[in-house]
Amino acid sequence: MIGADPAARTHEIRDLHARNSVPFGFGDCDSEEGRAALDRFGLRREDGPVVALYSGLVLVNPSNAEVGQALGADVRPAERTYDVVIVGAVAGLAAAVYVASEGLRTAAEATYQASLAIAQRLAAADPSNAQAQRDLAIVLKRVRGIGGEASPSQ
Repeated sequence: MIGADPAARTHEIRDLHARNSVPFGFGDCDSEEGRAALDRFGLRREDGPVVALYSGLVLVNPSNAEVGQALGADVRPAERTYDVVIVGAVAGLAAAVYVASEGLRTAAEATYQASLAIAQRLAAADPSNAQAQRDLAIVLKRVRGIGGEASPSQ
């Protein structure tokens, strides 16, 4: 990712990656490395944050949904009925664990399953990347913690 630092949208995209355990690198658009990357893509600093994926896809000032879609995540809720939808961080995860232990399907579980799919694709794309392997292990642990039966081979 290349963007201005500090800048609100740059921070939002970096936070989106971090919260979803998606490994990424960052280059400030005013650094020598950042300017060189922007030149390679034929872009300017003013074009906004840039997300460049290993696949060669380059997103310029993308929305959160565009970033998610590019990483292979389902950005729309699945067409199913959930027993409970939980919104929140630490307390929300605790609630999701409790609800899942009672056998109810939660939207939180589906979100972690989507994070698992992304982490698996990234880890499979570069098996020697220790950070991607660590992130996959973290997401697997989270999915199991809310009642999922995820395995590395899924």
